[in-house]
Amino acid sequence: MNIQFISHLISNIGCSAMIAFFFIKIDRANIIIKSNAKTKKDIVALSFFFSLLSISGTYIGLNFNGAILNTRNVGVIAGGILGGPYVSIITGLVAGLHRVFVNLGRETAIPCAIATITGGFLTAYVHRFIKRKDRVFFGFLLAFIVENLSMGLILIILKNKILAQNIVKSFYIPMVFMNSIGASVLILIVENIIQKSEIVAGNQAKLALEIANKTLPHFRETENLSEVCKIIAEDLGAKATVITNKKEIIAGFSFDKDEIKKADIKSNNTRKVLKTGEAMLVIKEDDEIIEDFLDISPHIKSCIILPLKEKNDISGTLKIFLTLLKKLQIKIDI
Repeated sequence: MNIQFISHLISNIGCSAMIAFFFIKIDRANIIIKSNAKTKKDIVALSFFFSLLSISGTYIGLNFNGAILNTRNVGVIAGGILGGPYVSIITGLVAGLHRVFVNLGRETAIPCAIATITGGFLTAYVHRFIKRKDRVFFGFLLAFIVENLSMGLILIILKNKILAQNIVKSFYIPMVFMNSIGASVLILIVENIIQKSEIVAGNQAKLALEIANKTLPHFRETENLSEVCKIIAEDLGAKATVITNKKEIIAGFSFDKDEIKKADIKSNNTRKVLKTGEAMLVIKEDDEIIEDFLDISPHIKSCIILPLKEKNDISGTLKIFLTLLKKLQIKIDI
């Protein structure tokens, strides 16, 4: 095992992790990654970023006997798991085709390109089965599979079998294990940053409840209540907010709808909060249909339902609809 190779890959993975760290710190990037209903612009933006990450993994690679010791597949796998199937396929194609035409490591260009493109399609296919809590594990597993595929293709495609064996012998452990760990680390960093942002959102939700309970007695007109909903949504970065009394929706605001109309309460979750006085978090998994989310926005992934009180009596609820995919770590004690 060549220590220099491992050291080089660790350095490259560190650079990729640092770039990803600063990228996910951008508010818009954070929102896009968390959203499960990405627009075409979102897909293009993520594909562009992870393609650059993958291509840079080729350029900063170490040339050895006509092969490149690189971290290209880390960007493809991480991009696919975090960004979705379209991002995975596009990134794999861009990084793979770039590998064919770049004037580096010509001996292994074709097998490496095939492995990268295959990795993009494989991650896209597997993505539908990956739960968020399993992303780090699948990052390791998929990178492990793709790097092994790359080594196998080098042995099969290269005509110079002695050269192929020398490349695989030198590259196998550094490339397979370090890139598998690298993909996991990259995903873990992004997930941790997203989780922290969700905790902040949860604390903001608690503050919103405190404000709502103090101000609602002074704003009985529907127009004023709708304005309160708008302010709360904007401050929390929520997709929509709704206020109900004990029987019906009395006001609301949504960034995706012109108007949220008055309607009877149909949600059993809302009824439960009205009865118990305890806050509730509703999480939408994949294509699950939840009555709380109907007619609000297709982008909603979670909803915080908070009890509103007047003189210690429950008078209604405040519902905050978010695009967050992970359970918020909040404790509400009002």
